[in-house]
Amino acid sequence: MKALYFLVWLALAVPGWCQEGATDDVVLISTVEEPSSGEAFPAFLRPEKKARHTLVSTGIRKKFIFKVYAFALYLDQAQAQLDLAKWRKTKPEKLAKHKKFLATLLSGKIGMTVRWVMQRDVDAEDIAEAFEDSLEPRLKRLLKPVKGAEQKEIDRLADLKKEAQAAFKTFRGFFTKDEIKEGAELIFTWLPSGVFRTSLGGMQQKDVQSSVLGQAFFDVYLGTDPITRLGREAFLDELAGFLTPPKPVKEYDGRQ
Repeated sequence: MKALYFLVWLALAVPGWCQEGATDDVVLISTVEEPSSGEAFPAFLRPEKKARHTLVSTGIRKKFIFKVYAFALYLDQAQAQLDLAKWRKTKPEKLAKHKKFLATLLSGKIGMTVRWVMQRDVDAEDIAEAFEDSLEPRLKRLLKPVKGAEQKEIDRLADLKKEAQAAFKTFRGFFTKDEIKEGAELIFTWLPSGVFRTSLGGMQQKDVQSSVLGQAFFDVYLGTDPITRLGREAFLDELAGFLTPPKPVKEYDGRQ
């Protein structure tokens, strides 16, 4: 993965690398393979015209012994390098329990995406029920006032709760009709504007507006109780390289 970040830097810093056919003997890495499934994930995604999300890590979601979907996690790399710079050299095992780091990561200021590729056919209703099981407890926790909270804060959380409930109802409605087939692509994106965006099989669904829904969704993968610990560990293991801009490469001038 560290080689990927080096090549990503070259693509951004050296214009010739971004031009098709610019070189015959160098090929820019454009995909990363999830090893358990063999699925190839694009190194970059563009959820919006001005947004660029870069792959951090890959993983596999299993149910018992069965592979359900392969996934890749993406962040807005430029924003992540700004907001998470202070933790760049922190060991992954410490980051896993670091409350301030996790709060900053899931603050909503860093755009993020998870892309699935289904490894088997799954009823859409089963996916909807799985989201209920994973998201509803997190939403309840995020929207619970702390003991002794002022009325202004209680009212603010009550408004966010209504917003989140409406957003989740819309989101759940995306998974009530058909079976999700093996090989189908599902993309979930959380933007700093508070928009939570879903794409199913290449079809973008209606955007929902709820910063809390996005926070709860990505807490499923990156929080302290993830649905796949190996997936979270892979993310934290790769994060230091992701947050460290490669050193500039000096152009060879022909001298010894």
